[in-house]
Amino acid sequence: MAKNSKERKLDAKLIQVYEKHGLDMFVDVCAEMLNIKDPNDWEKKKKVNGEVCECVIRVMTEDYLRRRGIKGGVFHSLVLKNLSNPKSDFRTELDFTLLTPYFCVTAECKSFVGQITVTGDCVLQRDNLTADVGRQTKVHVNALRPYLEKYALPNKGVVTPPLFSVCFLYSNGTLQDKRGGQQRSAIPILTIGNLFRYYDALTGKCSREVYDVKAASKAFQAMADSRVLHIQHANYVGY
Repeated sequence: MAKNSKERKLDAKLIQVYEKHGLDMFVDVCAEMLNIKDPNDWEKKKKVNGEVCECVIRVMTEDYLRRRGIKGGVFHSLVLKNLSNPKSDFRTELDFTLLTPYFCVTAECKSFVGQITVTGDCVLQRDNLTADVGRQTKVHVNALRPYLEKYALPNKGVVTPPLFSVCFLYSNGTLQDKRGGQQRSAIPILTIGNLFRYYDALTGKCSREVYDVKAASKAFQAMADSRVLHIQHANYVGY
């Protein structure tokens, strides 16, 4: 959902740490926040962890783009309609989206702690808590691809513009990925330890400019900022 005022203030403070002290200090501060325990309010703690998780991938990605000199857009809480059925009430929210001229990445962000097991297409299990990231990702990709096709550059000889899906896990727990190689490749589990390597691999294999980033970024940012779309999404999912 759209950020409330406390979430926006938290983001602003964390980003301020990055701007004043750099990426290493930012990551250290976020790690300390992840380790803070609040036994009296677990729901609040889960929300804070989730917000920090999304801020981490956003800041790290923007830092990566700047250092590599890659133009691109980074979007949080992008709410999409069903373009093939404009009258539908369907709305879906993407935690994180990166669009460069060469590829697009959408990430489902999770901040589980403890011993985490991954099975199936990408199902995260911790004790009695389960998140079917594979199912969520399929919905997001099906909604996002028609938007990307609108901003694909013509005459580039690319039948399907590159779109990659990942799960970004920000956790101080342990991870056991029991999936096969094909399932791991389809939805990789990324962390602060391998995020930049993943981006390096994508930039190495996706060298053809296929997206009109300027036009797409303007439209995507408008959707990410739209209070109306976020309210519609909340109504659709029954928040």
